[in-house]
Amino acid sequence: MYAGAGLDELLLDTAAVRAHADAIVDLSEQHNLRYFRLSGEILKGWTMARQGQPAEGTALMHRSATERLALGVVWYQIRYLCMLAETYAEHDLTQEGLSTIAEARSLSSRHDEHMWDAELDPVEGHLRLKANGEAELLFQSAVAVAQRQSAKSFELRAATSLARLWRDQGRLAEARSLLLPVYHWFREGLDTSDLVKAKALLDELA
Repeated sequence: MYAGAGLDELLLDTAAVRAHADAIVDLSEQHNLRYFRLSGEILKGWTMARQGQPAEGTALMHRSATERLALGVVWYQIRYLCMLAETYAEHDLTQEGLSTIAEARSLSSRHDEHMWDAELDPVEGHLRLKANGEAELLFQSAVAVAQRQSAKSFELRAATSLARLWRDQGRLAEARSLLLPVYHWFREGLDTSDLVKAKALLDELA
């Protein structure tokens, strides 16, 4: 679930996540493991939304996340809510996404769990952009949090979001100077989704 599907989700490998999710759900049903089934269904819903079934996928994610929390489970719940909010953002369900981010932030505060802080800010930023709101401070906050936590992959994501915003504002030199050193920190995995997107943006900014 975590070393397999969790890693592949962070790498945005939809097909691999779906294979893990189907196996998790199947095993959970065989052995009556409700906690694992709900987690597997969230992952399955995420893949469905990315593969052309946004309504069904988001509904499955939301229902399973709600039932999971009702069991008293908080481990990895913030990540799942972050995934759900980002999925809402991708399909222009802005208010649903903002409500989900607020729920994730509340959990983070109550349980003093901050490993996903650098992801929550950019997702909220993208949602607020769709709502014609202010996103720059959220992207800047995400970069700062990721730097403080030495979370380079999350820093890359946040820097890419901020650089893209600055590009749209005509601040090309600032965008490139922000993103370039983060991108060059990586020496492997250059064919992964986040690094490919960052490189494409850098080429455009050049």
